[in-house]
Amino acid sequence: LRTAAAQMSEWNGSGTNVSEGLAWGMRVLSPQAPYTDATPWKTSGVSKVVMLLTDGENVVYGASGQPTKSDYTPYGYLAGGRFGSDNQTAAARNVDGWTKDVCTQLKSQGVQVYTMVLQADTAANRALYSACASDPSDYYAVNDPSKLPNVFQTIANKFSKLQLTN
Repeated sequence: LRTAAAQMSEWNGSGTNVSEGLAWGMRVLSPQAPYTDATPWKTSGVSKVVMLLTDGENVVYGASGQPTKSDYTPYGYLAGGRFGSDNQTAAARNVDGWTKDVCTQLKSQGVQVYTMVLQADTAANRALYSACASDPSDYYAVNDPSKLPNVFQTIANKFSKLQLTN
């Protein structure tokens, strides 16, 4: 995995869309389709955990009123109307709202949510991701990437028994 990860390169585009990543995490933990292998929500003896790692605030790139003058996202183009606005700033705030909604849904199903923000500890991120976490103390601002393993270990230490299933 480390070798494969080292060979990856970033793609500069599309910004940050945490709501979509969280939604896929929720789909994987859910016993409903598209993935049906998960145990039912709130099963005794089973802990479901989401560890969210992001490097920025939700961003929507594009030009208002110009249908294909934006990055294509899971919600389509900015001007397509599925963001609730064709204004970049308003659209990004809507994505923040959707992020909060997914966090609320996860927590209502008993999922323990931990959030980590890498080199982007802004007031907006602190507000969004500390509220997204199961507890505000489960929000971690990580300024130095080399400290990420320590944060993951801190989170892992919160579990006395954790069994990974396939």
